[in-house]
Amino acid sequence: MESITTKFIKAISYTFLGSVIARLCGVVIGVVVARTLGSSSLGLYVIVQSTIGLYATFFGLGLGLTATKMIAQHYVNSPEMIGKILGLLFLILIVSVVFGSSIYWWSLPVLVKSIYSISALMPLLKIGLFWFTFLTLSQFLEAVLIGFQAFKSQMFVTSILGFFNLTIIVIVVLINKNDILQNLIIGGTIVAFVQSILLLLYVSKELSRYKTKLSLSSLKSLIRPVLLDFSAPAFIGKIMEQPLSWVSLLLLVKFGSGISNVGGLNIISNIRGWILYFPAMLVTILIPILTDIYHTKEKDIFQRTLVLNQKFLWLTTLPILVFLITVIRLLIKLLFGDSYSEFWQAGALLLAWAILIPINEINDRAMISVGKMWLSLGFRVVYMVLLLLTLILFIPRFQLSGYVFATGISYLIYVFIQTCWLRKLAPDESGTILKLSMFSLFVLSIAYCVAQFFEGYKSLIGGIIMLALALSCEWKYFIKAEEKSLLNSIVKKYLKKKEDFS
Repeated sequence: MESITTKFIKAISYTFLGSVIARLCGVVIGVVVARTLGSSSLGLYVIVQSTIGLYATFFGLGLGLTATKMIAQHYVNSPEMIGKILGLLFLILIVSVVFGSSIYWWSLPVLVKSIYSISALMPLLKIGLFWFTFLTLSQFLEAVLIGFQAFKSQMFVTSILGFFNLTIIVIVVLINKNDILQNLIIGGTIVAFVQSILLLLYVSKELSRYKTKLSLSSLKSLIRPVLLDFSAPAFIGKIMEQPLSWVSLLLLVKFGSGISNVGGLNIISNIRGWILYFPAMLVTILIPILTDIYHTKEKDIFQRTLVLNQKFLWLTTLPILVFLITVIRLLIKLLFGDSYSEFWQAGALLLAWAILIPINEINDRAMISVGKMWLSLGFRVVYMVLLLLTLILFIPRFQLSGYVFATGISYLIYVFIQTCWLRKLAPDESGTILKLSMFSLFVLSIAYCVAQFFEGYKSLIGGIIMLALALSCEWKYFIKAEEKSLLNSIVKKYLKKKEDFS
């Protein structure tokens, strides 16, 4: 049986490789689309993506998260149980997608005419029906693959899709610029279809590997442990989160001086996504691994694993955030053009509070791994209520900056109460979290001041200095001797594995 360290090395290696390839392709795609469309047309494209994502989340029913958790818990020792669970989940997903497609289609007139009041969206959203279908299916299949801890297969699919998506976008841009929005949605549908096929092939491979056959027998006994105890809170959390994200865009459309603000939000969110993509992909491996550790190992091993992952993602994300905040004015101008320059301050603030996202993601995965789904949902309810209230308060007054203020304040409170509860599972006796919080606030504030007073390539020099400062302080004051030793041993093992492979 593989050791925990070996599992982490493999998972991080494959995740990192896949995320780098996909992110590089994503950066090019984001720049090409933004420059080609302009802020208003980009706003329309974002609205279509958000609407499709809303329906995909609602009719996905939280089944993907359920599949990941249940497979990670049972796939080695009870393949028959996994076959029954997947049979139940697949059956529900098929029914939900068929029903959801009908709801999607018949709700479009109300959505376009009464809610958005933008007639140009109707043909785009009609084409998006197929995108919604394949997106819902691929999200579930990817969650199944992660549950089997098939990180190498996931890396392959992610990498292939990154290159394929980039190719499709380039073709779409070159074909006909008059219908580029429509062609982008068709391209997104094609990518989602190919992703579904690839994932289906790899899921079938994992099912054969563990001698698991889908079964529809004895489904009644699974309703409570699978659907009520796990899928229900996962689904409720999702249907609160995604619709609220959609409501945020709607408020920007109604009160944010037009859809150009939605385009601005997209490009600054893209910049944030570039650095959070690896943490976001890394935390997907935590549900199966933390579940495995919690149910098979000593609790102190679980505690150490949780704390190490919190520190790891915090310390790796912070320096990059500091650098990007410092150079964000230059970055937006060079990549996206002068038309997006007005959004740099909102982008800097969005990046500043983004340091909370990896912490929240790890906390949430830890709570899921120990079976505290309803408690996790309770914390999320607090966040959703705060976010809705602050969005309504700030967006009409401050437009895009108001959106950033609202999300940042709400998220800070959410992560704070969540972290306080988790200290019961993993006590922070050294006060590391508090020290890291104060240090992060200090360097992020300085980075924003540098961005405010220095433009052009002067900000680049300041960004390099800030990056070096953050890294040196982290290495000297926040990484313990045993953690440095562990890091060195992991790197040596990884390099040795690469040599043996060669």
